[in-house]
Amino acid sequence: MSEPVLNAIASATELVMRFGTQAVLDHATLTILEGERVGLVGRNGSGKSTFLQIAAGVMKPDAGEYNQRRDLVTGYMPQMFELDESATVHANILAGAQRVLDLIEEYERLPPESARSGIVLDQISHFDGWNLEHR
Repeated sequence: MSEPVLNAIASATELVMRFGTQAVLDHATLTILEGERVGLVGRNGSGKSTFLQIAAGVMKPDAGEYNQRRDLVTGYMPQMFELDESATVHANILAGAQRVLDLIEEYERLPPESARSGIVLDQISHFDGWNLEHR
C-alpha cells in the first residue's frame, strides 16, 4: 500500500536576501508539508529570523519566491520588541492581537444580514478570535 501524498502548505524557492554585501539567504529552498513540524536551527546571523520575516510577509526577498497556502496564517514576533510599561501585561498581549480585535469590532458594527458579516465571522473563527481572553 502506498503512502498518502501530503500537500505542501508553504514553500520557499531560491530565496536570496542580502544586507549590504552579506548574503544571509543564498538560494535557500524549503518545502513544508501538511502535518510536519519544523524547527529552524543555526548560528547567529545564518538567516533564521530573516526567513521567518519573509514567511510572515514582514520582508520581501531580494530574489526567489515564497508561497503558502491561502488559509495559512504566519505570525512573527520580533526578537526585540517594545512593551508599553504603563499598561498591564494583559493589555500588552492584546495589543499583539490587534488584527483579530479589529475584525471583532468590524463584525459588531455590521448588520447581521450583510454578506460581509459572514466573511468577517469566518475570519474571526479561523483565528479563534472569540477565545482571545482564554489563550
